Amino acid sequence: MFVKFSKDISFYTLRRKWIWELNEDNIVSISRMKIRAIEKKYKDNANLFDEFKYLVFWRWVKKNTDISERFVNNFKKIINKLGLSLSPKEEKFITNIEEYVFSSWRPLKSIPVRFNLFPKEEVNLYQSKVFLLRWDDIDCKSYELGEYDLYYSNLRLIFCDKSYTIQREIYNNQIKDIDILIIGTIVYLHNGKNYLLRSNNKLLSYIFLLDIMPQFRDKNKKPDYYKLYSLSDAFFNIIN
Repeated sequence: MFVKFSKDISFYTLRRKWIWELNEDNIVSISRMKIRAIEKKYKDNANLFDEFKYLVFWRWVKKNTDISERFVNNFKKIINKLGLSLSPKEEKFITNIEEYVFSSWRPLKSIPVRFNLFPKEEVNLYQSKVFLLRWDDIDCKSYELGEYDLYYSNLRLIFCDKSYTIQREIYNNQIKDIDILIIGTIVYLHNGKNYLLRSNNKLLSYIFLLDIMPQFRDKNKKPDYYKLYSLSDAFFNIIN
């Protein structure tokens, strides 16, 4: 993703020369006019230089991927500046990031539910078809407990079946830490029990947990590039 493999051996020699003028460190600040001048300079190898632009963009994405409005804006800016086109998977990647940014910043609102809540409890977020598994952190093994609709409240995680009956719950004050892996979101409890949350949008569970428990937002480092890509169904492994 974001990079084109060239079958022309000369490309790998030329890119060592081009990288001094256009690279992942100057791509945001360099002007469109300057890029056009560089393209004109290497017009004899125009097709190869187009492939090189995708390589530069991929290297920038690899280095800068983040759940932030700044990343989204620079991503789109570079696409336009370089005149690149995105595949459906690449479009899905940036769309997912935009959704994560929106989820991170929107104010939490109370969601009406069909089950009883505690006094002063309110449900703020909802995620359907979430698999809950017990997680063995030592052996890295999981044991499936079931598929549920997950409601995130200010007091607990509520796992319901399709008839809105509460099947399981994890209280927020029991949660010691959270982490994000390629396979999903790990919830660590103070009693030593660990749980794995998995869904089609695995990163969304992590974002929702940070929304209702912001104390973990500063504590936990952001997921790295490789995790973000694989969690967005857009992982692209390349030796570069």
